[in-house]
This record gives sequence, C-alpha cells and structure tokens, in this order.
Amino acid sequence: MNDEILKEAGVSLIDPTEGRSVFKYLSVSGGAKSILDQTIRYSRPKDLNDPFECLPRYDRAEVVSLVEEKNNDPQQRDKCVESIMKRDFVDFFERMNDFGVTSFSTSSTTILMWSHYAEQHKGLCIEYDSAKIGTLAMVQYAPTNERALCSVKEPSKTEVTRALLTKGIEWSYEKEVRRFEGINKCNAIFNPSLNRFVFTKDVQPETIRGIYFGLRSDPAWMDELCRYERGVNPDCRFFRARRDTQKFEISFDEYKIGSYAWTR
Repeated sequence: MNDEILKEAGVSLIDPTEGRSVFKYLSVSGGAKSILDQTIRYSRPKDLNDPFECLPRYDRAEVVSLVEEKNNDPQQRDKCVESIMKRDFVDFFERMNDFGVTSFSTSSTTILMWSHYAEQHKGLCIEYDSAKIGTLAMVQYAPTNERALCSVKEPSKTEVTRALLTKGIEWSYEKEVRRFEGINKCNAIFNPSLNRFVFTKDVQPETIRGIYFGLRSDPAWMDELCRYERGVNPDCRFFRARRDTQKFEISFDEYKIGSYAWTR
C-alpha cells in the first residue's frame, strides 16, 4: 500500500523526517523474540484480535439493487441480500490475504496497553525509530462507531484503505499507527499453537531506540535482554516503570543493567 493511496484516502501519515518514536507493547515471550530475533511481527487482517477489524459496512440499497438486477422475487430478495452481505465480508478478507499489518502506539505510558498487550505489566514496550520502519498511517476512530463505507460490487482502493484504518471509538486509547507490508516480503513461520503461519520482517538493530520494562517485569529477564541488545545496539536506552503515588499513571526511570531495586 503506497503513500499515494493512503493520502487519497485522507489518512494522516507520520512524517519520517520528524524523527518521531513509535511504541510496540509485547508479552514476555513476544518481547524476547522481537529483541533476540531483531524482527517485527505482521498479521493478516483476519487474524487480528478484534473480530470487527478491517470490516467495512455496505450500503443496503446498493445490495438490493444488485439483487433486483437478477432476482425480482420479493420472497427471495431479503434472503439474497443477507447472503450477499455475509458472503462479501468473507470475500473482503480473502482479498486482504496478500499483505500483513503491524501496529504501534504513539505513547509508552498507557496503562490499559500495558495490561492488555504487555502481559499485565510483566512484558515490555519497544521504542522504534519511525523513520527506519517506513510509512506509518494513523488509525482513525469513528466517533459514531460506523464502519468505513465500501462498495459491494467494486470497492475502490480508497474505500479499502479507509476500512483497514478505521476502528470503533472504544479503541481510541491505543493511539494506534499501522504499517502495511506485502506478505511476500516477510518471513513466514508456521506456529503450531495457532495452527497458522505468522509473518515477521527483519529490522536493523539501530531501529530500536529504547526498551521499557513493566511494573512486574522479572529483573533477571530484564538484564538478559538488556545485555543482548547492548551488544548489538550500544546506543539503545533502557527504562523501567514507576508507579505514581498519587494518580493512576506510570512514568519511567532509566535502567542500568543489574541495578534493579524494588522502589516502585
């Protein structure tokens, strides 16, 4: 998905010249794998955690018009309309099988993200240099919770792009940005526990600017990952979470290998 299509769809992009950071929250195992393998994981849209993910809405009047072109029986019309609506959701996903998506956040301090994606604060959050990842598009959160509108017969690239980057307003706390990549440019690895392929893309060590550890991260695990990352990326910085004593907030102190203390 190129920049021109994203711009035509009215999507906001992160300017690579600004030197902004983006953040990926990961579990204990996912975080370790991303650091030790120096990869970022991509998923097909149909494999994302939200069952509404990337699904458009269709204009029922358009569907009815298409049905009426071939079937004027009122008794069969409604059944045909519902059948097309359900079938085309499946077809829409099938058209998306040739690329993967990976997600980042623009914040490292969102408590819900630490709880949901970083294994209840046991995992970590990796800070990436956005300019070294490639084009990143900001997710749009629908204030009315309406999905992006797509044509059933011939959805345009702009319509498809909006569907891929629109989520319900409840997800706005994620402050999400996305990167799309062709599956043929990724490493394909079969995951037996998921019974499907997962996809990764290699990144250069300097793509990682920092590693942030959670309130419940294991100190021995922290030191192991820090030592490895320092060996391949001497400029990487390390941080550990600190719980605010007055508010439902966290902040971060710079972490030195072997200096863990229970001061949170």
